[in-house]
Amino acid sequence: MGWTGTEAQAREKTETMKYTLRTAALMIGLLLISNGYASTAVETCKKLFDNAEYEKALAPCLEAGKNGHQDSQSILGEIYNNKGNSQETYFWWIRAANAGYLPARNQLAMKFYYGGSVFGPEEGWRQDY
Repeated sequence: MGWTGTEAQAREKTETMKYTLRTAALMIGLLLISNGYASTAVETCKKLFDNAEYEKALAPCLEAGKNGHQDSQSILGEIYNNKGNSQETYFWWIRAANAGYLPARNQLAMKFYYGGSVFGPEEGWRQDY
């Protein structure tokens, strides 16, 4: 005996709902896994930077920075600033600043106010106020 119209519709709705729930559960699982991986990069970035291990901090900071983590972007700006690379410094600080990260905005403001640092002009920066 076959399904009546109403029973078939109810069965179809149930199957659709099951599929939707399985898909949502899978997406949530993937999101949690990717966030866990990203936060590992963030934590490693911060830890290495705080321990003044700047070269080791580059890889995890780049990973986290490319994924939009503002603190990591600001840290990358600091690392490149310490290396004297004004283009990379600006690139990472402006990304963090445009995302609303206030420490990066402050760093850029200082660079443009002084044309470098409080100690004087620096190559790649100009006074702009």
